[in-house]
Amino acid sequence: MNNPKRNSFAGVEHSLPDSLSVPLSVESTIIISLNGKNHEVKKGTSLSDFIRTLGLQPKGIAIAIEYEVVPKDKWQETILSDHLQLMLIHAVSGG
Repeated sequence: MNNPKRNSFAGVEHSLPDSLSVPLSVESTIIISLNGKNHEVKKGTSLSDFIRTLGLQPKGIAIAIEYEVVPKDKWQETILSDHLQLMLIHAVSGG
């Protein structure tokens, strides 16, 4: 079975099973999918920040979250959450 860990806080001992010990890095990141490829991002990342980390310029692209296009003026306030499905669409001109 699990060996309890002993932690002392203000002189009081607490027993925590190993299963409750979660590395901080797991808690502070989420996984999102962009065009079918998984990306690990920091919790609290906005759509705008995510696009910048990819090195993309907002001009000429659209982003859909769960098949709904997010207006560019909402990118900064749109905070990504775990397991979102994003689709990046590039505008192509020509005739």
